[in-house]
Amino acid sequence: MLGSIIGDIIGSRFEFNNHRSKDFELFDNDCFVTDDSIMTLAVAEAILACEGDWKKLDKNAVKYMRSIGKKYPGCGYGSMFGKWIFSNDPKPYNSFGNGAAMRVSPCGFIAQTEKEAKMLSQKVTEVTHNHPEGIKGAEAVVIAVFMARNGASKNEIKERIENDYYKLDFTLGTSTEPLCGEGSPLDSIRKNYKFDETCQNTVPQAIQAFLESDAFEDAIRNAISIGGDSDTIACITGGIAEAFYGIPVDIKSKAQIFLNSELRSIYKRWIKDISLKQSKRKNLILTKLIEIFDNIKNAFYKKNNDSGTLKTLKPGEIIYCGVVFSDYGRIYHYRTNDTNIKEGDIVIVPVGRNNYEKEATVETIEICRKDNTPFPLEKTKEIIGLADEDNPYDDEDPDIDDYPVFDQDDIEILLKNRQYQVDKISNR
Repeated sequence: MLGSIIGDIIGSRFEFNNHRSKDFELFDNDCFVTDDSIMTLAVAEAILACEGDWKKLDKNAVKYMRSIGKKYPGCGYGSMFGKWIFSNDPKPYNSFGNGAAMRVSPCGFIAQTEKEAKMLSQKVTEVTHNHPEGIKGAEAVVIAVFMARNGASKNEIKERIENDYYKLDFTLGTSTEPLCGEGSPLDSIRKNYKFDETCQNTVPQAIQAFLESDAFEDAIRNAISIGGDSDTIACITGGIAEAFYGIPVDIKSKAQIFLNSELRSIYKRWIKDISLKQSKRKNLILTKLIEIFDNIKNAFYKKNNDSGTLKTLKPGEIIYCGVVFSDYGRIYHYRTNDTNIKEGDIVIVPVGRNNYEKEATVETIEICRKDNTPFPLEKTKEIIGLADEDNPYDDEDPDIDDYPVFDQDDIEILLKNRQYQVDKISNR
C-alpha cells in the first residue's frame, strides 16, 4: 500500500505541471499528500475494521472514506466524489473516473485468492464508481497487484491484463493522439498523452509504466514521464511496483515524513495487522517451513520480541529510528547501535545546530546497510540514549530552526508548512 502513497506524493507536484522526462528529484518541497493517498488509507482502514468478515466491507468503505475524507476537504476531491463525502445520503453515482482505481491497492495486498481479490475490489468500488468501466479499472489494478505479490512474471501480468481488461497499445481512446515516434508504448505516447480522469485512459498507462520498469523507483519515474494525471498514474503504478519489487528503505522512510500522525497511524496498524496475514501461505507445509525458518533466525540473531530489532547487528548494519517530537509531530531520523531501543520508547536526541537535548518518541525502527541509509549517514545525528534519570536534558523548547536537519532540500521538506494547494486542484 505504501507504494501507492509514494507514487501519489511524488506525482502531486506534477499533476497540473507535467514533467515529460524521467529526470527529476523524487521528493521536493512542493510534494504533498492528495486524495489518492487519503482514500487508499481509508480503504485500508475499512479492511482492518472488517476483521476478516468481508460482508461488512462495503459499509465500512462508505464509513471510513467519508469519516476520514471529511477531515481533508482541500486534498483534491473531484466534484462528484466531494459531494458524496459530504452528502447526508451517499449513493453510488455511476462514475468511471480513475478515483476507482487509485485507492484499491490494499485489496490486492490482503486477498488470498483471485476470486477474493475481485470481490474485495468490487465492494470498495461500487459504493461510488458503480459504472462497469469504474469496476473494471479498479479490478485490473487489484489483479495486477495480486499477481505481482504472488510471483507472477511481467509477461504473465501483461497477458492477463490484455486478455481480460485492456489492450496496452494505447491506440484507442480520447486521451491520446496518434502514436508518435518509435520504441516502447510509453515512448510512443510521451509527447501527446493528455490529462484524462477516466479509468480506461489512465489504468492501462499506469500498468504499462510498471511493465516497462526495472525497479520500484524506475516505475515511478516512468509514470511521471508520460504526463497526464500524474499523481493518480504514479499512485496506481506504485502499488503494483511495490508488490513486485518491494520499496527501497530510503524511499520508504522519506515518504512517511509527508504523512501526519493520523495517516501514519493507519499505515502502521496496516503493517502490523496485515503483514503477518500476507506472509501466511496456502498450505500447511509451507507455513510450517516459514515458522521453522523464523525460529532458526530468532535463535541465531537473538531477536528482540518487543521491538523486532536484532540484538546483534551484522557487520555494515546500523539502526535508523524515526522519532516524533510531542510539540512538532513530524518524523525525524536518527541513527543508533542500541538494539534495545524499541518502538514507543522515549529517547533523548540532539536537536539543531546547538545540539539541544530533547525527548522524542520512537515511531519506526529499520535495520539498514550503511551504504543504503534513508539519509546520509555522516549527516544523521545519533540518539543519546533512553530518557531516564541518567539522561538529563534541556526542557527549553528550541526554535523551529533548531530541529534536526540534513541539507537544504531536507530542511524545506521537513519544515515547510504544507497547506494543500487548493488553487491548483481542478475537479475530477
